[in-house]
Amino acid sequence: MGSGAHPWHLDEETESILFLTNMSEKSARIGFDMVAGGVHYYLTRLKLKPHETRAIDLRKVRDEQKPDLNGSKVPAGAADGSVVWIRLDHVPVMGRLVVLQRHKSMASSYDCYICDCDPDFVDLDVDPASYTLLPDESATFDAVAWFREHCNSYEWPWYGVDASWTSLSPSVATIDAWGTVTGHTGGTATIKAIYGDLWFTYDTYEMDCVWRLRVMSAFGTAKVFSAQVTSVDLPSDQVKVTLGGPSGASGQLVVSWNGPGGNSAIDNNTRSVGSYTFNPPLGNLVTGQYTGVTAQWTVNGVTATGSKTNNFNVLGTWRHSQYNTPTESSCSGSSSSANEVNVTTCAYQTGPLTLQFINQAWLNGSGKTINSYYGYETEQNAQYCINHGYLPGDASGKSFAFEPRIIPYCGSSYSLGTNTVAWKFTSTSTLNCGDQVLIAGYGASPGTVKTVTDRCAPISENPNGCTNTQLDNYTTISGCAPRSVGDLGSFTTIRLGR
Repeated sequence: MGSGAHPWHLDEETESILFLTNMSEKSARIGFDMVAGGVHYYLTRLKLKPHETRAIDLRKVRDEQKPDLNGSKVPAGAADGSVVWIRLDHVPVMGRLVVLQRHKSMASSYDCYICDCDPDFVDLDVDPASYTLLPDESATFDAVAWFREHCNSYEWPWYGVDASWTSLSPSVATIDAWGTVTGHTGGTATIKAIYGDLWFTYDTYEMDCVWRLRVMSAFGTAKVFSAQVTSVDLPSDQVKVTLGGPSGASGQLVVSWNGPGGNSAIDNNTRSVGSYTFNPPLGNLVTGQYTGVTAQWTVNGVTATGSKTNNFNVLGTWRHSQYNTPTESSCSGSSSSANEVNVTTCAYQTGPLTLQFINQAWLNGSGKTINSYYGYETEQNAQYCINHGYLPGDASGKSFAFEPRIIPYCGSSYSLGTNTVAWKFTSTSTLNCGDQVLIAGYGASPGTVKTVTDRCAPISENPNGCTNTQLDNYTTISGCAPRSVGDLGSFTTIRLGR
């Protein structure tokens, strides 16, 4: 008891049903092949519980039109054929095909025996042979064991045997104990399945089947496609992208800024596996907020996507003026009365300073006198002492507090230098202390990065001061005369980091 081959027939009056009974205390795998019109249709997961009887309706199998592991289906109009079954485990199984006619009860019943020994385990496959994955995407391989009968070399597949799985390239893809493979980075990983089952021979002396264990391996592949934006560096005008996949893979790469009104293309070309550096023209960027870069690489209909966050705001084309710390020794003309103030106590004395120096130092916020006052030559506008009423009512425009160094508007943790700028501070959401700006096209390519540390004169106090689309760039030129330092020009200005 262990196998059978039976003819079946289906029409309006006739049904064919295969009954299989497991007569043991163990589960029994069953090989099943329904043949019609030269087509072999396999059930590859048919398993009987201990002492279970299963009725398989062949009309239902035919009419379901469900593909088997080979993609085959029982022809939809098939009326005649054969059904072959065999036990794949060494347990007793009884089978009988019953052909019934509605008005005649049972027309025929078949129960025949094919082979003496159980079928041999002869081959192992991995199904499917290959998966195409993206990073963090998963799919499941199945191991298919093939068994061959002794008496007629007939082969049976059993789908989903309990194989042991290994990835030979775990950095590309890993696989778990259930055959689920997960992609990690671009490349090809070979997947190995190992499975063992029984191989039988018939001992003519003992008049019985003798078995031994056979272990076999089978291989599949996991092809992983990845697109990574590895860096976005605006001050260097560099966007770096790495494409990973099987050797020789090539497809359309689209790299874009994520910005206002959609995406602005950085690259749109056919690219192969490898690393690429792009230098997009920053001066052409549309005004508005940007959040980073996205890369999409499409190979044979599979699209790998990667992105990198980099927040920046293209403020637009702004005027870049200059201001300095004038030195009194560079000034000329007559003198005028000014208030020299103690920065700690707001005590003051009145004394002469060059009038041109008074005007320029007040306009620019600081200056350096010829003589020392309270031990220092460096002074700043004494706005604090004026605001708190420590100085006379006419003190504005001519009162200077002397201290060791110039402290800009943003505080003592900031400084003034050739890499700093002053802003009107009408809106801290636009620019705030410590913000860095890239002045695209100024200085060495692609531009110059400067830090906001100071406040430039508002329009109400200075008709020639900053507007909302202007930055005042600090310079170490010590000129004193009005207009002694000119504009740098107008440039695309980009706030970095937010």
